[in-house]
Amino acid sequence: MPKSIMIVDDNEIMRRILRNIFENNKEWTVCAEADSGSDALEKAEKFHPEFVILDFCMPNMDGIEVAPKLKSICPKASIVMLTAFKDVYLEQKAYKAGVSWVLSKTTDDVRKVIDFARILLRPDLPYEPAVAKA
Repeated sequence: MPKSIMIVDDNEIMRRILRNIFENNKEWTVCAEADSGSDALEKAEKFHPEFVILDFCMPNMDGIEVAPKLKSICPKASIVMLTAFKDVYLEQKAYKAGVSWVLSKTTDDVRKVIDFARILLRPDLPYEPAVAKA
């Protein structure tokens, strides 16, 4: 049975890119998309995703505020945070909030999210990077 994924980003184009990345793989299914923190919490209550891709900068609540609330709704869910503002301080706050990994939208290849999904959701499978490491 495919693992369920929720994509949370206020940018529709980014949500579409991420959905396309995951829809090309039968290991997972996108169960929901959300465009804000409050929308993410409502959809988490309804769909209980196993993996959440969470944007840091969003209206009404940022990803750091949303992450612990998501974890209280879906305690076993893994969260990968995407941000254009990645730095050590933000990463530390994200990890304390329950985020498993932080990826930069500007310096990391967003397709790496597939690698993290494999590691976090399918530990029974051998790890093969989706994106070649430089």
